[in-house]
Amino acid sequence: EAGEGGDELAVKVEEKRAALGRLLEALAARDIQAIDAALGSAVAAGCSKESDEIVEAGKAREAIVADRGSLHLDPDGLDVDVWRFVDDARSGLDAVRSGGDGSDRLRRADAAYTGDFLEEHPYEPWATELRDRARALAADVARALAGIAWSQGDAPEAARCWRRVLERDAWAEDAHLALVEILSSVGTHGEARRAYQAYVSRMEEIDAPIHPFPTLEPAPAPT
Repeated sequence: EAGEGGDELAVKVEEKRAALGRLLEALAARDIQAIDAALGSAVAAGCSKESDEIVEAGKAREAIVADRGSLHLDPDGLDVDVWRFVDDARSGLDAVRSGGDGSDRLRRADAAYTGDFLEEHPYEPWATELRDRARALAADVARALAGIAWSQGDAPEAARCWRRVLERDAWAEDAHLALVEILSSVGTHGEARRAYQAYVSRMEEIDAPIHPFPTLEPAPAPT
């Protein structure tokens, strides 16, 4: 009997994870009907608290309507933070890659990314995929902003942006080396050496090849 109880509990846990995974997938896909259905499934599986956290993390609470003990989605009220972040990030990156000016959209996206999506559930499979995708996109946004700042001769801003990349991906080799190069170019050699040692330590953690200290290039003149 104890074994049967444990099996039932395990099944319920898996049902909850699957229901929450479907809700996150629907949010990521922007499928209104699927979000509505997933909300009902999540509540039925006993995930009211977790569903509430997902809704809160996406700032979509105004779109959730309670009706006779169940939850439904009001599409007219749906304005999800993670969607706005993705829209600004992708359109800004596309503009930069095509030679246009996406800086305003990139800055909005960078400001909107204040931390990992559902960071209170770091090890839950149902939260991992969307969180990882958003983090990778946020790192690309910071990379693009670093390039813009460097091209305009704003070395401190470029360094800040590369540090933002490293906040989102501590093993990003390009960010480590670019930061070292920038710090060297403005004469902060002690900081540059510390940044290089941080790079070496991170690469050693993953047994990756280590590049020599970057060749010094002068910072562009401010524009």
